[in-house]
Amino acid sequence: MIAFKNSQDYKYYLYISVSKLRMLYEQLLASKGKKRTFEWSVNFKIASIKSSATKEVRTDREDMLKRVLDGLEASGQLGSLAEPKSFIRDTFPIRWGIYNDCEERPEDEPALVYFGGFDSNLLLGLGGSSCHILGHEGATSTWSRSSTPTLVRWLLSGLHKGKRPKVWGDRREEEDEVFRAMAVAQYYLRPPTQRVEFVAKTIATGEVTGMQPFIGVEKARAILATPLYVAQLDLAQIHRFRDNPVWGLTEGDWVLKEPKQPRRLLAPPHEQAAVLKPPRSPRGRKT
Repeated sequence: MIAFKNSQDYKYYLYISVSKLRMLYEQLLASKGKKRTFEWSVNFKIASIKSSATKEVRTDREDMLKRVLDGLEASGQLGSLAEPKSFIRDTFPIRWGIYNDCEERPEDEPALVYFGGFDSNLLLGLGGSSCHILGHEGATSTWSRSSTPTLVRWLLSGLHKGKRPKVWGDRREEEDEVFRAMAVAQYYLRPPTQRVEFVAKTIATGEVTGMQPFIGVEKARAILATPLYVAQLDLAQIHRFRDNPVWGLTEGDWVLKEPKQPRRLLAPPHEQAAVLKPPRSPRGRKT
């Protein structure tokens, strides 16, 4: 993991899109002296970035990121989870892992990584390309069952165009399916839960309903976005993960026996420990 050295508090990147950072930075330089809206869309594949250009970005990445964030804020495009705008900057508890796209993405597309969280009646999904993962990939993955193809299509459109794809049928119906897919993906994400800081391009906002078996409530806000970066803030938690080769998969983890049972335990591992108690041994039997 890579530290954000020039920050007062260290940040360890789990994910950062070097190509998008460079693209936004170049737009910032081109817009010097005039007000401009930053565009996420690019006309080249992520894989086409040359190694020399990537090396150049890494040299001054912290400065580039700071300038890009300042530019987004100055142009009025940087919002929060409470008030989403074209871009969102905030912190949130998430679980993450590789997204099983069921072979729905094109062959030349890298696997998708998915960061999902549910807290304070908000369902958050951040989808990106796995080639931008910098930290430990973890021992988890997720999918969305029959709704997987729809969410994959929306995530890929967000990655490349910064917006939702064209909808040929009922727009509201497909949006509802996307938010339901996020709820299912959240259900299948395994621990640990990490509080992270992120900046992401907003793809869609709305409400998810009727997914209580997966997120524990009947109705919640939903935000789907694609990240510029995701950074871990808890240094102590980082060290715990490094010491555990299969992080997150411990005896304290729980697996639902009944598929219709609501999932409620979405707290960080140290908070779950206060709730989860080891099963008692039968009387007279040594443990």
